Amino acid sequence: GTARLLSARRPRAPIFAATDQDEVARRLTLWRGVVPLVCALDGDMEAVIQRIIDTALQGRAPAADATMVFVNTTPDLDRSAANFVRLRRV
Repeated sequence: GTARLLSARRPRAPIFAATDQDEVARRLTLWRGVVPLVCALDGDMEAVIQRIIDTALQGRAPAADATMVFVNTTPDLDRSAANFVRLRRV
């Protein structure tokens, strides 16, 4: 849902949407500007963020001063990393 909402804003930057499910990744391709990434989302949140960065770049060098914005939303507010926004320079 978050990728869909961001897509509606029509940003110039790509929206990388990480999921661990192939079916969800196929549905994400329907939204403008959304690039689905299939990778494991379990474990420490910092490790997951690094895994997403590695998957998104896939050996390519990022643009100079590139910044990625990580947004996580979930209805399960009992989890420690339930909802957050993080900025990461890559």
